[in-house]
Amino acid sequence: MFWYNEETAFALAKEVLRASQNRRIACISCPNLFAKLIEVAQLGQLECEAYLLEYDRRFETYGSSFVYYDYNDPLTLPHPLTAHSFGIVVADPPFLSEECLCKVAQTITFLAQDKVILCTGAVMEELALKLLNVRPCGFAPRHNRNLANEFLCYTNYDSGEEVVGVGPVEFGFPDYKERNGWALPHLDTPTKPPFLALVPPIPRPPLRPTNKLTVQGVCMVQGGWHLVLPKVPEAQRSVAAAQHNQVYAFSHIANIRVGLLVGFLRSQTFSMPLELDAKTSLGMVQSRPLIVELSAVAANENTQVRMFRRPSSPPETTLLDPAMTPNEVQGDGKSFCPCILFQSQMDEARLLEFERAAVQLMSPPYVVSAEGRKKAEMVFLELRKTQLPYEICKSILEHSHSEYVLFQAASTIKEGVIREWHVLSSLEKEHLRDFILHYLTTRADLAGYVAEQLLHVVAVMVKRSTLETDKHQLFDSIFTVVSQLLGASNVKMRHLGCSLLSSLLTEYASSSGSSGMGLPLNFHIQCKRVIEETELLRVLHLAVQVLHQYSSATWPVLSGEDACLLLGFLRLTSQVLHWDFRQTTFRAPALSGAEVAIVPLRPPSSYAPTFLDPSFLDVFFKLLLRARGNEEHTHYIVQCLTQLASLTRPVFASDQDQQAYVGNFVSGILGYVQAISDLNQQELYGLSCIMRRLVTTHPARHFSPLPGVQLELLLRSLTHLTCLCAQASLNTRSHELRALMLGTMLGPELWALMLGTRLGPELWALMLGTRLGPALMLGVVSLSYTSLERGSVLIYLMPIFSPQVFCPFSKEDQTTDQESLEHFLEVWVSLLEGEGIYPAQLLTEALVSVFQAYVQSKLSAPRGWNRSPLCEEEGEEEEEGELIVGDNDDDQSVFADQLSSVGHVARVVAGTSVPLLVALLEQCAVACLDLFVAVRRDSSSICSQRRRLDNLHEDIHWLTLIAGYTLCDIVEGEDVLIPTQLMRHSILHQGEVRLDFDVRALLWQQGSVDSPPFSELKLDPIVALVLGVCRLCVLEKLYVSNGLQDLLSPQVCKTTSWCLSRITQPYLMLSEESYEQISLPLLAAFGTCSSTSSWLTVFMTEMVVFNLTVWSSEEQLAMTTVQLLKSLVKSPRRVAVAIHCEALWTLVRDFSLGCGPMSTFPPSVQRELMSGLVMCGIGEKKEEFLTKLLEPLQKRFMDLVQRPDLRAHCHDREVQQNLLAILEAMCGLAQSARPDAVREFYEYLLPLLRLSIPVLELYSGMSDVVTVILELFSLVAENYTAFLDEVRTTQLYEVCLALIQSYAKSSTVSRFTRIVLSEEEQCDDLLLFMKLLSHLTTKDYLNFAEQDSNSIQPIDVVLAGLSIILPLMKENLLQFPPLCIQFYTLVGYICEVCPEKIVALPEDMLHACIHAVEIGLNCYGPDVCRLSMDCVKSLAAHYTKLKPSPAHLTPAMQHFLKVVLDLLLLSSTYDMDLLPATAAALYALICAQKEYYVGLVGTLTNNHCHQHYCMRLVEALNNLLPPSLPLDLSRNSTLQFRENLEKFLPVVKGFLCYR
Repeated sequence: MFWYNEETAFALAKEVLRASQNRRIACISCPNLFAKLIEVAQLGQLECEAYLLEYDRRFETYGSSFVYYDYNDPLTLPHPLTAHSFGIVVADPPFLSEECLCKVAQTITFLAQDKVILCTGAVMEELALKLLNVRPCGFAPRHNRNLANEFLCYTNYDSGEEVVGVGPVEFGFPDYKERNGWALPHLDTPTKPPFLALVPPIPRPPLRPTNKLTVQGVCMVQGGWHLVLPKVPEAQRSVAAAQHNQVYAFSHIANIRVGLLVGFLRSQTFSMPLELDAKTSLGMVQSRPLIVELSAVAANENTQVRMFRRPSSPPETTLLDPAMTPNEVQGDGKSFCPCILFQSQMDEARLLEFERAAVQLMSPPYVVSAEGRKKAEMVFLELRKTQLPYEICKSILEHSHSEYVLFQAASTIKEGVIREWHVLSSLEKEHLRDFILHYLTTRADLAGYVAEQLLHVVAVMVKRSTLETDKHQLFDSIFTVVSQLLGASNVKMRHLGCSLLSSLLTEYASSSGSSGMGLPLNFHIQCKRVIEETELLRVLHLAVQVLHQYSSATWPVLSGEDACLLLGFLRLTSQVLHWDFRQTTFRAPALSGAEVAIVPLRPPSSYAPTFLDPSFLDVFFKLLLRARGNEEHTHYIVQCLTQLASLTRPVFASDQDQQAYVGNFVSGILGYVQAISDLNQQELYGLSCIMRRLVTTHPARHFSPLPGVQLELLLRSLTHLTCLCAQASLNTRSHELRALMLGTMLGPELWALMLGTRLGPELWALMLGTRLGPALMLGVVSLSYTSLERGSVLIYLMPIFSPQVFCPFSKEDQTTDQESLEHFLEVWVSLLEGEGIYPAQLLTEALVSVFQAYVQSKLSAPRGWNRSPLCEEEGEEEEEGELIVGDNDDDQSVFADQLSSVGHVARVVAGTSVPLLVALLEQCAVACLDLFVAVRRDSSSICSQRRRLDNLHEDIHWLTLIAGYTLCDIVEGEDVLIPTQLMRHSILHQGEVRLDFDVRALLWQQGSVDSPPFSELKLDPIVALVLGVCRLCVLEKLYVSNGLQDLLSPQVCKTTSWCLSRITQPYLMLSEESYEQISLPLLAAFGTCSSTSSWLTVFMTEMVVFNLTVWSSEEQLAMTTVQLLKSLVKSPRRVAVAIHCEALWTLVRDFSLGCGPMSTFPPSVQRELMSGLVMCGIGEKKEEFLTKLLEPLQKRFMDLVQRPDLRAHCHDREVQQNLLAILEAMCGLAQSARPDAVREFYEYLLPLLRLSIPVLELYSGMSDVVTVILELFSLVAENYTAFLDEVRTTQLYEVCLALIQSYAKSSTVSRFTRIVLSEEEQCDDLLLFMKLLSHLTTKDYLNFAEQDSNSIQPIDVVLAGLSIILPLMKENLLQFPPLCIQFYTLVGYICEVCPEKIVALPEDMLHACIHAVEIGLNCYGPDVCRLSMDCVKSLAAHYTKLKPSPAHLTPAMQHFLKVVLDLLLLSSTYDMDLLPATAAALYALICAQKEYYVGLVGTLTNNHCHQHYCMRLVEALNNLLPPSLPLDLSRNSTLQFRENLEKFLPVVKGFLCYR
């Protein structure tokens, strides 16, 4: 059952009602026709007795009019359906098969009196005629879904009238012989916009003889259209007897569509010429019919149409050359009318071939064989390669019903236009563009992606014409088309106009979404600048006018089409506002979907009147209010407003203009916030994006002119929104918040009833359980009942809602909330840059509220808003050891931006924030201490206390993070100092605090854990906060020392270590010279001479050792602890204190000997710890420290490697772990090279490097050991080579050469021949090997002294390594991008620095190198191609300089010259961004092989059989290398050749790529 479209159903219904003559009607298997029949009869107030015979019982809703019908029992019919009782029977057999039609025909014959209408496939024509005596009429049914098979309408009678509403369609035939005659029917053109007056519409006749006029050829002589009719018997003509040159005047000839006269009709044969004048005629070859396309001229009424019969002796025939321009075709000194000979239109078999190929390509893999799919692909590839394919593609577009085939036709037109642009005349381009536009206007059912591709073709053609024609005339014509489309009453036409503008903007944007067109980037930039001048603003005006209509009128209930149209214009506006006005010389990446690039809006000053108009912003804020509830519309409106918030100069001529714009924007935001009382999640996110862009783009001084009331309202609104986001970002199941956010959905009465009434749980569940959403119901429960009552309510709700109701917010919701909060916090940070312009008290109150809200959002009750899940309140226990520390274990990096902003806010209001943090941390510490006492008193209470302890861990985690970001602000590349705000606050209150205190007593280090609160001791709040963090470490030691380590959270210990590492740098042993003013309390606590500072340094050093000992199995915690160690030893002052700490020496001893917990560290910790310990080796005990650290390590390695039984026990787990630990430690030493100690480190490393070579041979089958050894050598080469003298450098080269030779012999290398794509990680050692070779070459750049010719040079080592790599670099390895890039970078370096070494390579290696460069030119993307071109250029330049030229390299140069020429001229996929590198390589090759180049281009021109193309190619080649260009390798000559090449390619590439 196929559903007719609206037009077909309406036309058939009207014809059935007309033909039935008030008799009964039977509809067989056509339910939607039956529905339309009833509808039309009711509208026309006609009596109609109709029955629907249908198998699908869903249509029993029609009552007695429905008759169950199974075509397998064609005569089993109920009583009302008697023989020959129906005036007309309409049938649409459910299946396209002979069996089905035969059985349905039995039913039709039984029921019908005389008239029959049959709708079925064209393939059934003969069978239908035989069974029912029905013949096709001129009406072709159309379906909602385009069907692959052609459908026709058959009748056994003549209607004799047009069917109203369907245009030029007639049913039936007066006489069958009329089908072979030729009549000129009355064709009434539907109403169309004026701009389409000359655009040929798209007739879609079936590919078979019809009763319509078939035009064999068309030309225009003296303003009249000359129609050539086929040679048919006189008796069969419906036109009066035609005589030679007889003129017939038709009164309605003006209504004949121009398309019928301009090459859009099908022709069967051409057996006569078209006479042009007395001596010149256009011959038509019968075996290859051609279509002539002439300029479209509007026909007036009574236009003369001449019809010629074939003369007895035809005049001389001159075949036109398709490449000849109109002015080249002369006859009697007169120019021939502009035309082109396109290729023949397809026949039905060819179209069927395309549709079958499409079916195969779209079928699942198990349906079509690989060979069949390949053949189907070749069908479309051949179409793509067709020269001048436009007529074929037009025919496909007109007749095919396959969306895939239509898309391929559109793509073929696009590619043809790009490559053959210079071949087409301006008239041909205009006709093709007009055809596409008219096709789009008449095919409302076209698939979206096909329409987009066709619009893209139009956009490409317009852009390509930009620099060739009058740009104002070009864009005026486009905007005329768009204006007429937008003025149409049909919504689809308006959407088409919007899509056309969008395609144009995409093409002109010079992003990767635009077409390359085979032109240099400079062309795209020039076109982009042209459209930026005025046309882009015209598009914006047009789009905003449409948006204004939606914003100013009462908001309607938009239909699907209207909503889609609004969405299209919002997208178009977003495109304009996201336009990159920067004068860039690179192609920006294109983004898909709703994703847009973050580019500030910087239009030229000519755009100022538009953007500075206050009503311009009002349009978007009104739309934002009225689009609530539609997420797509809201999304694009927010995008537009966000981009408008980034508007910057040169639009603003003065600061006053910018201040006025900011004021208007703030007014719009405040109006929007005040108009909505219940902002939802997406609205909060949109506001946060807009506000962030506004305050980060416009300096704070531009907010100062705001009226006081408006400024106050802005701060209060921002405070409210930020606090709301902080509540929404809760990391738990916040049902209360859901109820608050959705409360207004119930209405005030019901909501008040819920909050104020204590109904029983059964009644609530019964009355509201199903009406409310699950989230809202749970929110109501949470607000209305206590924890005890909540459980009983949920018992009644469980059966109503699914278990998913009781899960937390989705991760997407949490991410959106967190991003909104982060944006608003960034707004506050930006506003604080102009603290002085805001009322101080109001600003302080706002910042305090924001900080408190953020802290409360992170803490659990009763300190914060965070509630435990429902299941936890019911007493459910989580698995033992599970900790609630947020969704992500690395919160300090995930929430880094958020915490940084909160820290900035906290520092501004340090008088409130710092004491609050101190008090909260102290409360948590005391609570942990109380829990410790309780557990010590009663060990059985551990289970009951775990939940409380987990909540404390969560609070400590977040408080420590906030404290760390509050106490310091670390900016990469700058010295870490105490923040100015904290220093200023401490100085301001230094007279109110005490300077002398016992830090050990405060940190519970004197045996007592009972000390007064920090607030009672009158400590400086900043000092108290640092000590509060340190007190957490004391608690950790206390728990461990009493065997309660299981109650601790490794995550909290990690966070504490991170915080200590962060505050160590600016506070501990602070440098007085770095500050203009310094606080006495801070100096007393953390100064260089302070005993407290020294004690804290030792304390933190001991804490490092403690953590590494206790938490050795926790890799992340151990790594954070090592970072704390590195922070401690960054300052020589702290090292001088820490070096006397006994715990540090213990750590050095255990680590170097590999004993205790140090032996179980993961490899990454081993390396970083070694790096940190090496940093301690400075100062007075440097030699002693390094000796105790490095000598035991060196001895361990030697003892291990020199064990007599090593080969027997090399695979023991303990031996392997010990070996890897030592190698990782050596890597840590290698990456910690310092200029003052590089020689000492090298002396320790050199013996170990030499001993590593036999280890590599022994463990050649173990990639992890091989990888670490290669990484060790690579790190030494990278960090030590530049600092070593010649003797040590030579030693390093020798040991590296030995390593390369050993690596070549290992079994590791042989495995690379078996690597597949899924085993990329197995190539890590090969990648490190190539990095080692690259690092060894750095010495050449830094050493300018003369080198000893007898010593080993780095290039010798590199070439030795290259000899190993080259045989391995096959396709299976080059498919890995990192490996491929590293390889070609290395080869490029050698070719550039030492091309003579490449030339002198052995023959097999040279061939392997040349082969690798060749495949790099074609196979591995633009980056590799660019590197390969550089290699070719270097080799060719070296070849040119050698006298005489090396004969063994000549074939390679000639081969490269041919490959580069083919890639540049004959490849349709060449990336024009590679043109600079390609031009340099090609010019060097031409200089190297002048004679061979001449031969190549000679062959190229001779092989082109077309004389005209050959002449154009020769001319272009002469311009490429003019006599004035010297063939040398100078920079000026190379640049001139590149300019010539940029002009050369567009001229010749079109007819060279496809011949």
